[in-house]
Amino acid sequence: MANLQLNRGETLIGSGMVVYWEPYGLFNYSTWSGYIYVTNHRVLFHPLISSLFTLELPLAGLNRFWTSKHFFVPAVTICDKNAETFRFSGFKTKKLVSWLQQLGIPKV
Repeated sequence: MANLQLNRGETLIGSGMVVYWEPYGLFNYSTWSGYIYVTNHRVLFHPLISSLFTLELPLAGLNRFWTSKHFFVPAVTICDKNAETFRFSGFKTKKLVSWLQQLGIPKV
């Protein structure tokens, strides 16, 4: 697990291993295994293999999320205020749902 640097006043709500589905093209995805961190200020995703990118979503910019299944594996899609979506799957997503609800992000 990568070392997470917390900002002043930030507390970790939960973390776990998930897969991020990065869209490219109309119906194609790249998948990245890594760790998701949910704090009281942001949601972060750090891939395991590459340090090319880190996905950081401030809580103020998130407005809803929903759940689905992808080949029997649970998935959570988080939507920001610009209607951009971020999809995560894996067996830690049940906990991810509870962390997001704990922060007051509505499930649709």
